[in-house]
Amino acid sequence: MIVERTELSTLVNIGTTIEKRLNDIGIYSREELEKMGVVEAWRRIRHRYPKQNLSARYYLFSMQGALIDVRRTQLPPHIRNQLKTVVHAYN
Repeated sequence: MIVERTELSTLVNIGTTIEKRLNDIGIYSREELEKMGVVEAWRRIRHRYPKQNLSARYYLFSMQGALIDVRRTQLPPHIRNQLKTVVHAYN
């Protein structure tokens, strides 16, 4: 069975910085990001870059938007609220 991989750079919200950081944690495709989940990906990125002030909302909203093909600023309210809850739990 051949599994098609969607390159990260073709996804909405994924620029060079987020793509590089996802690559640094072993994510190279949309499918890999979906399998890991955006919360776990963000957690691993945060762990990999402990001295950098990374905006949790920016990363979580961008990655979730990439998975559902929606600009991060246009995420449905219920998804934004779920992700905000995750951010509060980590702070």
